Amino acid sequence: MSSDRPLVFLTPDASVSSIAQQLASHQTDFFMASGGLQRGFLDGRSQEELQLERLKSFAQQGLLEAVVTGVTAVSDKGVRLGKGQGYFDIEWALLCSLGLANSTTDIIAVAHDCQVFSSVLPTSEHDALVDLIVTPTRIIRTGAKKRVGKVDWNSLDPSLAASPFFQELRQTQSAQG
Repeated sequence: MSSDRPLVFLTPDASVSSIAQQLASHQTDFFMASGGLQRGFLDGRSQEELQLERLKSFAQQGLLEAVVTGVTAVSDKGVRLGKGQGYFDIEWALLCSLGLANSTTDIIAVAHDCQVFSSVLPTSEHDALVDLIVTPTRIIRTGAKKRVGKVDWNSLDPSLAASPFFQELRQTQSAQG
C-alpha cells in the first residue's frame, strides 16, 4: 500500500471481488476485513495485515469515501441482511471507532435485483444501514439515517475478542478512557 490513505473499504464477500480486482488493477489502495475478522484488516492488494497504528494514521488523513459490502438481501430503505454472523456490523463499528468512518461515510451494498425488497424490517442499535444499493440495472438511494457504529465488547464473540487485533484495540480504547 502506498503512503496515501485508502479511500475504500471492502468486505470479504464474493459479490465485491470484481471491485477488488478492478481497484488492484488500477493500483488503487483499498483495505478489507480478513475472513471472520481473525486477522483484523488487510491491505487489499498485498493481503498483509494492517497494524492498528497504520489504521490510525489513515484516520488522521481523513474519512473513507465508501464502505462496500455484499448482502444476502437488502430493503430499499437500507436495512441489510448479511449471512447472520454480524461481521459487517462489527466492521462498521471498528471503522467508526478508529475514526475512519462516521455517519457521512457512504455504505454501498452490491446486490442482484432479486435481492432488493421493499418490506420494512426492524433494526437494532448495532445494525449498519446502507446509503446506496447498486444492482446490475439500477442504483437506489435509500435515504437511511445510519448510526455511528460502536464496538459492544460485552456481546463480542469471545474467540474474536481474544484475537490479537481486538485485544490491542481494546487496550488502546481503555487507555484513552
